[in-house]
Amino acid sequence: MLKLSFSLIFSLFVCFTFAQTKTFSGRALDLSTRAPIPEVMIKYHNQVFYSDKEGGFKFEIGSGTVEISFKHLSYKTLVIIVPKDSVLKRDIYLIPKENLLDQVQVNRSRNAARLNNYELITHSDLGKKPGLFANPDLLNEIKTLPGVTNGGEGNSGLYIRGGSSGQNLVLFNHATIYNPSHLLGFFSVFNTSAVNEAKVYKSGIPAEYAGRLAAVVDVGSDKSIADTLSGSAAVSFLAADAHLSVPLTKRWTIKTSLRKTFMNYSIWPIVNSFSKERTSLNNLGYDFYDVNFSSSLQLDTQNNVFATFYIGGDRFGFELGRFGIANAVDWRNRSGSVEWKTEPFKNSTLNTTAAYSDYRFNFRLDQDGTNARINSAIRDFDLQSTLGLTLKKQHIKLGIAHTSHRFVPNTPDVATGSVKLDFGAANVYHSSETALFFSDKFDLGQYFSFLLGSRFTYYHVVKQVDDKINEPDFNTLFWEPSFNVQYKLNGATDIKLSFSRNIQTAHLIPVAASNFPVDFWMPSTNKLVPQKGIQLSLGLFKNWGNAFEGYVDFYYKRMNHIIEFNGGLSNLLDNLQIEENAFSGKGYVLGAEFFLKKNIGKITGTLGYTISRNRRSFPDINNGTEFPFRYDRTHELNLSANYPISKKWNLSSFFTYSTGNAYTAPVGRYIVAGSIINEYGAFNGARMPAYHRLDVAATYQFQKRKKYKSELSFSVYNVYNRKNPIFDYFQFSGDLKSSVSIQKKSIALLPVLPAVAYKISF
Repeated sequence: MLKLSFSLIFSLFVCFTFAQTKTFSGRALDLSTRAPIPEVMIKYHNQVFYSDKEGGFKFEIGSGTVEISFKHLSYKTLVIIVPKDSVLKRDIYLIPKENLLDQVQVNRSRNAARLNNYELITHSDLGKKPGLFANPDLLNEIKTLPGVTNGGEGNSGLYIRGGSSGQNLVLFNHATIYNPSHLLGFFSVFNTSAVNEAKVYKSGIPAEYAGRLAAVVDVGSDKSIADTLSGSAAVSFLAADAHLSVPLTKRWTIKTSLRKTFMNYSIWPIVNSFSKERTSLNNLGYDFYDVNFSSSLQLDTQNNVFATFYIGGDRFGFELGRFGIANAVDWRNRSGSVEWKTEPFKNSTLNTTAAYSDYRFNFRLDQDGTNARINSAIRDFDLQSTLGLTLKKQHIKLGIAHTSHRFVPNTPDVATGSVKLDFGAANVYHSSETALFFSDKFDLGQYFSFLLGSRFTYYHVVKQVDDKINEPDFNTLFWEPSFNVQYKLNGATDIKLSFSRNIQTAHLIPVAASNFPVDFWMPSTNKLVPQKGIQLSLGLFKNWGNAFEGYVDFYYKRMNHIIEFNGGLSNLLDNLQIEENAFSGKGYVLGAEFFLKKNIGKITGTLGYTISRNRRSFPDINNGTEFPFRYDRTHELNLSANYPISKKWNLSSFFTYSTGNAYTAPVGRYIVAGSIINEYGAFNGARMPAYHRLDVAATYQFQKRKKYKSELSFSVYNVYNRKNPIFDYFQFSGDLKSSVSIQKKSIALLPVLPAVAYKISF
């Protein structure tokens, strides 16, 4: 029976591959956003077809010249002529009807929330909220979602449903991005012009993703084949960027995006003018750049290849004049991937991806004649192949994946005066993960839909010392199950239940109590065992026609073997004993998300609110007593609104409020043997002031020309000049012989900042 089944499948494959049929296929896409359009009615002769949820279509046509029409309620009807010798696989771009744009967005959001269990952010979403210096950004858009905590001013991390920033898998065209931020979180490494869409999984993570406890952020570029030359350019007080799409042939398109800031000549001189005192943050400086390149190639009607490359770098520095401290930080991301998509037989797709990522981080501290340097790096090679099978009422995925890591946690270089300290050779860790995964999405009756998944992973790691590879230090085999159940109450209301068990073998070691990006990555070893977590969520999702949509989602998460670092510069520099200075503990998160979106009317916008409790416990911290996580924010509120004054003017605003971060505060000071000794209260028992901010923006659309269009944006960041501190410290003055005065000081980064940006596209 097994041989007969195999022969049947092989015969189908051979017949499909060599059959000389004329098949017309492609995707229906939005001309302005490049987003897929489902349910497009396609007419050919007397036949009618519809595009699927990804905008895809495929049908047989005659051998001569034919006429095909594409019709959708929210788009202008398009009629094309296909010559007999034309390319038979191409993307179709439809022009939106301006008065129905919001309705199209509702449909995409509904599909994302109900069917695919992720939050979808498209290219067009990125311009609907005011951006810092009139520049919209993907990372800041994600931070406005319910359940995603804003870590504070200048914080680059994403804290999703109580997880730490290192518990998120961030992918850019299938390659892992270990530090997704520019400008300490104000900008991401994702240039808006290079982003087509992002999928954010907060629960029930599918089996094809692995390696993180909290969430998955899967960012993709536009893979479509362009038929005309197009591009855009923008310049502001902060930066300049440019994007270009070039069709080399009817089947081959290349695209590139460039971005470079010049803040060291614009914004930072202004900010530094407000901090001349030695008690403040002095000589703040920062700049970054990034480059994106992609190539889309259609080999034939069944084979497509997409290749992409990214490189970006940052340099940041500041001084604390009172303490004679000078810091400098620089980091760099590189990533690349090649994806081959083919259709081996009917109702199937095979995606094979090879990806590379490289992250390097360098930290420098100069104080009182001591110069310390710490360098860290991580490099990955990934290979994954996934076969998708679409049956009558099922969609099955089968896959295999392998990832190879190289970790260099930190390489210290310290000199005090003329004396150079010797910390020994740097440790290098080599680890790998090999996995098999399976998922099945199916309907059971009229009301129930299921998505079941399983992933089996073998992990092992070896330690390299003095160029010698030791025996395997640690290896293990683990299982990660997941399921999603959806019950349809009616056509507009669903109940969803999700569960997942996740294992994480890479640890982001939290070093700094402040928000600066000095944390580093370590693999799991016999002393740093993998993190484990389970998450359960239950939600009610509803739409009120096309006018409103919203949901309420309750979630519970439990985590084991999470990490806290036994801080201190000496411990950080001791490369040989990193595992000895890391504490292992557990935690739990309990929360509820509330979301409401208004899609139609003169004023549109969103309202998101999250209430949560995030607690950790470590045997070696706080005497084993439970304490709040540093980024535990009990309340988080985000409100955005858009108001088109006219066809040319559009106003937008964004307000955010959240409970202050937790920290450990000193409660007393004593003079012992002529020195001041601090006594500290409960671990993370104090709170920073509440974080809140209002941003506004106005955009003016110039009259469209025949070959190009342009716009001018005005924005104000932090309208009422709220000083949101990034950390507090205590300043001492006087002397021990007379009296000592102690004052609490806060350091904030950005005051009220207006900006202007001009953009042109063709």
